[in-house]
Amino acid sequence: MKRLFVVGCSFTQYYWPTWADILSQEYDYFENWGQPGLGNRAILERLTELVVHNKLTKDDTVIVQWTDFHRYDIHHRNPLRINFPNCTDGWNAHGTIFDNPRFSYEWIQTNWKEFSYMLHTYNYIKLGTCLLESLPCTWYVTFMNDLVAPLEMHEDLSAYKSIFPLTRMLPPINDFCKDYPKHILDNVEDPHPTPIAHYDYLRTFLVPNLDKTWAQKAEDLLANFTQSSQSITLFEKELNWGAYKYNRKGL
Repeated sequence: MKRLFVVGCSFTQYYWPTWADILSQEYDYFENWGQPGLGNRAILERLTELVVHNKLTKDDTVIVQWTDFHRYDIHHRNPLRINFPNCTDGWNAHGTIFDNPRFSYEWIQTNWKEFSYMLHTYNYIKLGTCLLESLPCTWYVTFMNDLVAPLEMHEDLSAYKSIFPLTRMLPPINDFCKDYPKHILDNVEDPHPTPIAHYDYLRTFLVPNLDKTWAQKAEDLLANFTQSSQSITLFEKELNWGAYKYNRKGL
């Protein structure tokens, strides 16, 4: 049985189908450990958790999507989920700290240092790569944004260029999808790639033979709602796919 396991942020698990959900159509079994708003510490920990909970074999595939380093991960049981109430696992993720009112300017100035969080991110990627290399399965890594270019900002971090597994590394999703039209929600442009952008990303870099009819139908459904929460019912009804159907809850 071919199984697919993925982990990442909202570029992996969102209200509408992402690259992960589209790719899952090629597999017999699928677990999406992604969660909107996750930072790289949480992504590493959820990767570890999915490895612990599944006996991975040579027939399995694991793909990790790393995010940027402007995030602060907090873990506790049963967190209050205001923006994504159906994500009830232990990571109380909020995305970038600069767009979140819970992080005041004073808190950011006192507690968050860019260099430190870049260092944390590259250490997480190195640790995650070592874990993946120890597994018998097929694996790849991808990114929301380019994490190699920021290394040029700090000479002290230049040694970390060697941590990126080039033969298993897919290009950043945002770089590929940036010129695709965005979906409009409540008269605001949603920054996340639409299913067609995700589909073309997969077709270009990973799997050349995908079901474009399925991806196009998912894209067409985006025109039928104005509130994100409505898409859950639409995708479940029309595609037999719900926004959280394959989401794997962690501890």
